[in-house]
Amino acid sequence: MNLLIIWPQYKTSYFNLCYHYTRLGEVADYLKDVCRKIKIIDCGVLAASWKDVENEIKNGDYDVVAVLNDFLAIESIKKIIKLCKQESPKTKIITYGEVSSLIPNFFRKYNLDAIVYSGDWEDGIKNYIEYLNRKRKITEITGLYIRTTSYWFVTPKGGLLDPSKWGFPALDLLPLNDYFNLYKKYKNIAGIRNKKELALTISKGCPFNCPFCNIPRIFGTRERRREIKTTLNYIRNAISDYNFDYVSMFSPTFTLDRQWVIKFCREIKKRKLNFEWKCVTSINCIDEKLIKLMADAGCFRIGFGIESLEKSAQENIKKHINENVIEQTIKKCKENGIEPLCFLMENIPGETEEGLKHTVEKIRAMGGIIRVSDYTPFQNLNDDMSEKEVMSYDKRQRFL
Repeated sequence: MNLLIIWPQYKTSYFNLCYHYTRLGEVADYLKDVCRKIKIIDCGVLAASWKDVENEIKNGDYDVVAVLNDFLAIESIKKIIKLCKQESPKTKIITYGEVSSLIPNFFRKYNLDAIVYSGDWEDGIKNYIEYLNRKRKITEITGLYIRTTSYWFVTPKGGLLDPSKWGFPALDLLPLNDYFNLYKKYKNIAGIRNKKELALTISKGCPFNCPFCNIPRIFGTRERRREIKTTLNYIRNAISDYNFDYVSMFSPTFTLDRQWVIKFCREIKKRKLNFEWKCVTSINCIDEKLIKLMADAGCFRIGFGIESLEKSAQENIKKHINENVIEQTIKKCKENGIEPLCFLMENIPGETEEGLKHTVEKIRAMGGIIRVSDYTPFQNLNDDMSEKEVMSYDKRQRFL
């Protein structure tokens, strides 16, 4: 099988390369065993044009095109499907991503051949490829909607892979130079300007199940986490081969497994590895001892989901955080040379303009770096929404 993976084109003013390394690179690496040829076209960072996509589909001899369904890319998906049907009618088209995991029936109206609706996305694509290769019957695959001649066949829910089976970002397939140039050109990015970022998944799933977060709905409420030694082997080799400046540890709550983090930091020191890294966690899952240990192992930034200090907003999102704990955590981070990045939300139900202003001023006075995003009620998504309504659920962030 020859496979083309596409992140569709869309306009945005905010870039987070973590998603590109994980949703493209890790998916591609996982599928290398079942594909003769894999190519990635990443229009999500303006690294390719529509002409590039058209030429690749027309001349690439692909059996399957896998299209990532990012929220802002919904309208572009239709254009890619039309191109495929015109230029390569025999090519099968499958879509995967957070939108199809949340509202899969939304995509039934498109001229697709398969939809990944449940389980880990890469495993859904693999199931479909093995079905096309006649290695599995349609009754033996999971996580997919498959179009037949007369209806959509819905398979059982997909599985969640053991972390030992996850792929690492396929750096040989990703447009790294475009990524590096992006961090020179744009100011509103999740990484560090003029530095080369490597990102990889550390864990999937989250037990907190916050109402504004789609991670538990897609990847489950049980956390799964990579093995430490293979993770550090990959990071060491990637930095050596591609000269990355730092690593983004992609995890909903990096310090949820305290013992894993302790062993991870100790292994970095034991191997005498010298690289900088950043992560995101909950302020209730970290303390001074862990902060010191992480700083000593190269951590330079920790992102914390604060959301709001206004009591009515906290009540509506079921997230209560003590202000003294926030202040002490920020203080300990700064004392140990770690940048405390604080994620806030606006437009939370029950939040007032005065409450948001108070939160911003309070966090800033504590010494926190502030990044704000819109409250996104993913629980309100439904299959009958229009394309524009679905696209409005995109969650972009900005610094204040």
